Amino acid sequence: MAFVQGIDTGAWRVRVATMEGSFRRWVLRDVVEMESSVGIAAAIEAIRADEPIWGQAERVAALPLDRGTVRVVKLPFTDRATIAKALPAEVESNVPYDLEEMVLGTHPVDQDKSGSRTRVVIARKEEVTELLALLKGVGAEPKQLVIDAEALASYSNRGVQAVVDMGHARTVIALCQGGQLIAARLIPLGGLQLTEALAAVLGVTDAEAEAAKHTLSVPVAAQPSAGWTDPEPTDAGETPRNPEAVAALTGALDEQLAEIRARLIALEDELGFGVDEVLLAGGASQLTGLAGRLAAWTGLPTRAVVVPGGHPPACALAVALARAATGDVPVTDLRIGELAYRGHADILWNVVSYGALATAAALVVGTLVVGLRATQAWDKLSGLDTKIADTVMESFPETNKDLLTDTSTALAIFQGHADETKARVEALGSIVGGEPPTLAMLKKLADVLPANNTAKIDVLELTITQEAVSFKAETDTYESAAKIEETLKNNETFAQAHKSDEKKLGDYLRFNMSIPLGTPETPDDKAAGAPAGEEG
Repeated sequence: MAFVQGIDTGAWRVRVATMEGSFRRWVLRDVVEMESSVGIAAAIEAIRADEPIWGQAERVAALPLDRGTVRVVKLPFTDRATIAKALPAEVESNVPYDLEEMVLGTHPVDQDKSGSRTRVVIARKEEVTELLALLKGVGAEPKQLVIDAEALASYSNRGVQAVVDMGHARTVIALCQGGQLIAARLIPLGGLQLTEALAAVLGVTDAEAEAAKHTLSVPVAAQPSAGWTDPEPTDAGETPRNPEAVAALTGALDEQLAEIRARLIALEDELGFGVDEVLLAGGASQLTGLAGRLAAWTGLPTRAVVVPGGHPPACALAVALARAATGDVPVTDLRIGELAYRGHADILWNVVSYGALATAAALVVGTLVVGLRATQAWDKLSGLDTKIADTVMESFPETNKDLLTDTSTALAIFQGHADETKARVEALGSIVGGEPPTLAMLKKLADVLPANNTAKIDVLELTITQEAVSFKAETDTYESAAKIEETLKNNETFAQAHKSDEKKLGDYLRFNMSIPLGTPETPDDKAAGAPAGEEG
């Protein structure tokens, strides 16, 4: 059983969604949350402490949109190589950073006879490094890091939809066309401003106002008679229990809804087409009456996103990130180049390569500590010859005790043993300094295989020898199997990769992969090695 997790490092709550299964069948196991008021690192550590499968899971985390940006670049050609060359210069001219300061991830949107559209996710390298360091420091290093708007776009599946994630301190708008993210906007307002408005009018703390907020509902405004005209509030139908609180809450909310409407209008003007529907996500979106009031402000159908497992819209981002970890949601990974994920293979390699050497080094350190203790005892208490001799015998039991006649002799014998141990360690270091061949090959294979969101693969059996690598695996389509073979062949070590025995079994495909190692034999090599008289 495999496990994946999506980590939403929200300003109000940290949420971790866990899924279990394999590439053919993933099930949402749970969503756990912890208040961020204790700090994001502390919140993750608290969740981790109660999660027994934490060490087995691979993770995807989100970079907040306020730390990055999304652009869709139109180019008059479709060739991938040409696009890859043109994009950096195109992007650099539109952002206030140098290329060396940026992490630039790309994902194709679509193409036709007139050219192509490519989604470009841009973030400052410093921001990405900072978040990765925080997560790694609490044992939550993600295999992929994606921009939050792109993960939220996974809830869009038709037409032109705006996924509006109303969080604690900010609101993210992910505008999607045909299920593809094509624009993203950030509004620095969220549930916090609603809470503060309530606290001011009620004269209570923010915590008390936060609790009160979820007991209130906002009235639905009248549907505008024409698109994008200001709505007029209707009679709520009954007098609210606390009209002052509702008025304060509604006033603060309308400021945010006006901002959302303004951004949607601007996006329609910029892109040249209209929005069909608004999908609500985020904790603040759960306010009673919000969907109806936003629909009145925009004149657009508005509903909450449907989160798998029946979880509330507040869990939308965490679950989307977990789905991205399964490969079900295509995303643009910001862990590229020097920031690329190294994974468990590097950890295992370091342990195996240096484990024996570290053990020997620990012995030397222990020996030197004992030696220091003995020397200090000699300097300070020269009369304790017996104790020094006992220390030497304890460290090196093979020593002949009859030789430990005085302090000087004991220390000389001790020094001789220490020098001998040091020499052994240095010899051991020369032996284990090389990379274990089987582990090195496993590490290389893991690095070369395509990412799960590019071509899904589940390796069932793996054999590594000095002559060849072979494995039996499962994937979803014939195209994915071909992609895996092609990716391997593009690597010099695995250039002779060859798949065989492809069998379609229900909704997945099983196949074998054989990879002879070493330089392939050429016709000239064969002729040179043939017995005399056998050349044709």
